[in-house]
Amino acid sequence: MKMRFSVLLVFAFFVANAIGQDWRDVSVLDINKQPPRSGNLPSSSIREALSEDGTPFYKSLNGQWKFQFSENVNDRPLDFYKENFSVNDWAEIQVPGNWELQGYGIPMYLNHPFDFSPNQRPQPPVLDYIPKTENPVGSYRTSFTLPENWDGREVFLHFGAVKSAFYLWINGEKVGYSQGSKLPAEFRITPYLKEGENVLAAEVYRWSDGSFLECQDFWRISGIERDVYLYSTPETRIRDFKTLTSLDEEYNNGILDFSAEILSYSNKKEKVSLSLAIYDDQEVIWQFSEELKLNSAEAVVTRNVEVEDIKHWSAETPYLYDFVVELKDADGDVLEVQSSKLGFRSVEIKDKQLLVNGKPILIKGVNRHEHDPRTGHYISKDLMEEDIRLMKSLNINTVRTSHYPHDPYWYKLCDKYGLYVINEANIESHGLGAALQAPYNYHIADDPEWAEAHLERVRRMYYRDKNHPSIIIWSSGNEHGDGCNIREIYKWFKSQDSRPVMIEQAGEKAHTDIFGPMYDTPREMENYALQPQAYRPLIQCEYAHAMGNSLGNFKDYWELIEKYDILQGGAIWDWVDQGMYDQLDNGIEYFAYGGDFGQEDQRNDHNFCINGIISPDRQLNPHSYEVKKVYQNIAVHPIDIQAGTFEIENKFFFKSLEGYNLEITFLESGKPFKSLVIDDLSASPREKEEVKIDYPQFDECKEVFVNFNFTLKEKNGLLPKGFSAAKEQILIQNGNPGKFASPKNAKKVKVKEVQNGWDITTDDVNLFFDKEKGNFLNFAVDGKVLIKSGPEPDFWRVPVDNDYGYGIRKEMGVWEHAAGNAQVKSVKLLRKNTNIEINVDRRLDDVDAWFRSSYTIQPGGEITVDHHLDCDPNRKSPEIPRVGSLLRIPEAMEVFEWYGRGPHENYVDRKESALIGIYEKNVEELFYPYIRPQENGYRTDVRWVKITDGKNGLYVSSKIPFSFGAEKFEKEDYGFNEEKPNKRPRMHTYDMISRDYIVLNLDYGQMGVGGDDSWRRMPHQIYRLPRREYKFSYTITPFLVD
Repeated sequence: MKMRFSVLLVFAFFVANAIGQDWRDVSVLDINKQPPRSGNLPSSSIREALSEDGTPFYKSLNGQWKFQFSENVNDRPLDFYKENFSVNDWAEIQVPGNWELQGYGIPMYLNHPFDFSPNQRPQPPVLDYIPKTENPVGSYRTSFTLPENWDGREVFLHFGAVKSAFYLWINGEKVGYSQGSKLPAEFRITPYLKEGENVLAAEVYRWSDGSFLECQDFWRISGIERDVYLYSTPETRIRDFKTLTSLDEEYNNGILDFSAEILSYSNKKEKVSLSLAIYDDQEVIWQFSEELKLNSAEAVVTRNVEVEDIKHWSAETPYLYDFVVELKDADGDVLEVQSSKLGFRSVEIKDKQLLVNGKPILIKGVNRHEHDPRTGHYISKDLMEEDIRLMKSLNINTVRTSHYPHDPYWYKLCDKYGLYVINEANIESHGLGAALQAPYNYHIADDPEWAEAHLERVRRMYYRDKNHPSIIIWSSGNEHGDGCNIREIYKWFKSQDSRPVMIEQAGEKAHTDIFGPMYDTPREMENYALQPQAYRPLIQCEYAHAMGNSLGNFKDYWELIEKYDILQGGAIWDWVDQGMYDQLDNGIEYFAYGGDFGQEDQRNDHNFCINGIISPDRQLNPHSYEVKKVYQNIAVHPIDIQAGTFEIENKFFFKSLEGYNLEITFLESGKPFKSLVIDDLSASPREKEEVKIDYPQFDECKEVFVNFNFTLKEKNGLLPKGFSAAKEQILIQNGNPGKFASPKNAKKVKVKEVQNGWDITTDDVNLFFDKEKGNFLNFAVDGKVLIKSGPEPDFWRVPVDNDYGYGIRKEMGVWEHAAGNAQVKSVKLLRKNTNIEINVDRRLDDVDAWFRSSYTIQPGGEITVDHHLDCDPNRKSPEIPRVGSLLRIPEAMEVFEWYGRGPHENYVDRKESALIGIYEKNVEELFYPYIRPQENGYRTDVRWVKITDGKNGLYVSSKIPFSFGAEKFEKEDYGFNEEKPNKRPRMHTYDMISRDYIVLNLDYGQMGVGGDDSWRRMPHQIYRLPRREYKFSYTITPFLVD
């Protein structure tokens, strides 16, 4: 593990008084920076190393620093690093933190262009595109005093991450230079220190040549982004150690491949001893000791051992041991102790599959950007822990660190709580083009001059993170092109350890161990699975683009993944909506996206950063429930429904179902009426077991479901006792969904013809039917208006983000105004016994179709509505976004109770997680505030819905399940881009002004929301509404609330 990192231009750096533009020189990657290491901190004893109380040899420098912002390189304060330079009148800035979020400069969101050249793809010589002068600079100053017990020790300064390049001074003397914004920069500062107060100065540049490798799809913001601290070591120290673990060929015993580097800053020969030990809950289970003679400044110790009877680490069973390295001098006195966690597991590609501990696991993954809506790219430990808790609660088992190494604490959490990690290097040069996308003529990925710039980032990531058992795959980066430098990255990874390497840009070429495409459709995945020459697993590095109201057809992916062995999952794009808190003049906070911070004249990519399964404040977006359901690890299959026998399938790879209770609930017409618990589940991993359920007596005329809910018997990591890990629902009896409202008794319907229509009355009900419009106005009971207008045809939905991606107005735009442009051609009123029937024919010339409606009014005020969309057979028009009807009801009618799918919104292609039952919400709760407002709040497979104002109500039912939505907004309230109708309008929730009434949709249905991607693909054909004949009906019954 001995490493020698070349240091370039050191002499020139220390001799020169002025700073050159090292940040525009690809041959200068760092100056006087320490080689990378795993990040363990020194302790003075084994007890101290194993405790969670920290070490006395650590000092945080986080906090308020003095700060000066300069828009231009030439305007920066040149002598600010000098001790006698006064910064008393400088402002203060929080470190860590991004300066754009603290009032300096403008946050910019871009997908793939370079932020220093957003409107032009750089061409050789590309370094000319890094601004020589128009490059913002942040000048930082702080001071510190060393603890007394550090006297005589070596002192190192650690910057966790700095964007994008910086120079460092201590007490007025230049220490070094670093670039690469997502990995630590450490400097040995012992020679520059003095007694008492020491002055630290850092000059940070927004852009550098390293920015060519940092063109990720996220907010382009700058500054000191992670922790800054000091640590001290003895003169002779453990510089680093490496613990690679695996299992023997039978996947029983643990294999430890260990190496350590001992470094001395003295010039004398000395004897030391190095002791190693593995602890299992404070008990030593293996130990080793060796004496060393240091005849030079460095010594390397290696050891390969087999440890018997160990417990394996996996994401399901994250068992960790403590590993301790102790260094003593010749007299036996402790010089230093370091420790880390150890997890024994094996990772390999075998027989076309990725195996962990010999098992072909499935990657139920997500991509995660480091994002906090207030602090930007600085993520607190509390927020990281919350992300872990939420991921585990959603049955996610893998995280791809898109698109850079994450904070070191993140990996500790993944080790501890169990998440597989695809660890990704900080390499993305998308602004020059990407392989497998659009053609390009030049790319730094294939330019040997940029070879070291690529490899250095990979090496530093590897040496920092190598010891984490959670890391099962190494990734070269994202959308960085392909070429000689990428092939060298692959070779270097393979020279270090046996973990597989994923290089998305390699496609199916030889220099990747996993075929890791992005946004393959289910059909494309199946096509790969059927290729006889395929020899590597397919794991999508990105799939299921979760932008806005999305993640349709997610279950379709997993039906195929579980069908074909060579398909092993993927990572959803992505974890969290990257909205930033901003504030209106009235103090209202909202989530901002690209272009919201005043750079309308510059290129920005709007809300393309809003594609998380959770919101910026870590609330669950509706589609997160679908992730949890599809990713769950327990399934139920009926064997014999009549006999009450079911099969419980354990989809875990490493643990049985003994830790779960099965809670069973029967629902009769949506109402729970009987529950029981099975507490003796025992199915082994990947096995099934049969359960027999004794059914209670239920009404044979009613619809009956049985719900299965699997809950934790005890607390598991961050998940509490009783947590629901999996759910299933099975229909065991068809029947009547029940009737909860009856029309009032009345003898007759009276009709009076008036101008433009008819006044229709019963004993308690009166309404006006408008012959010109073809619908009702002011349906009232006892003088109380319950329907203001409607029903009228509705064929359009407010586009979701995916709709704009494929161009809904281009594909289906003729339907947007088809209802509004319809002409009422015929209205007929007929008397049928005691009922009144009104038949309306509307001609839809926009789409060459008829919309025929029949309204049957009974004496008690009950109205049965029959709609018929009749398309001309000799004409062709596009598919239909929605087939339905629209009513407007008073805003007081705000309480909705329904029997159908819920409680969260659901769509035809995203409803697996929404079980059928009876739910209640008010109209505001039905609405979901997507950050860019769009279609929301829909409910499908509805049997009936009751709408009330607390006294009066409407009961809507149908013999065939229907869909409904209700909100206080019209479609036009969601905005429209008049200049570019096919582009997403810039809208926020604060732009939405509620109407003084409720818009109610009662529909046959609408097409799915889609989810393959958000820029090209439509919802799957099975979830669309082709041009054909549609009939649907429902009955509206007024009633009094009990």
